[in-house]
Amino acid sequence: MLTTVALNDIKTFALNRIAYARYKIGSTYYNATINSKEITSGGVVRVQFPIIPQAATTVRITEVQLINTNSEVWATQTVSIDIETVQTGILYWFEFNVEEKEV
Repeated sequence: MLTTVALNDIKTFALNRIAYARYKIGSTYYNATINSKEITSGGVVRVQFPIIPQAATTVRITEVQLINTNSEVWATQTVSIDIETVQTGILYWFEFNVEEKEV
């Protein structure tokens, strides 16, 4: 079984490899700067970033991704989030629970 130290090292490695986020409107991806990467008190890896499209009309976000330091997609999620012109933007986050299970 992995020790707590090993599990924390894996979580820290993941946080250090995630470089930025991006989101998709239509067929175009836009980069988003990560404003928080942490391991929560419950041991969950959490990555937060704002999605603030600069649009004059309502837009629909259809996908969000986390990109690693080699510019490769590490995580992706299909979504359907409408951001109206009266909204500044939204805060989005990914959470990963890294644990070992005996099978």
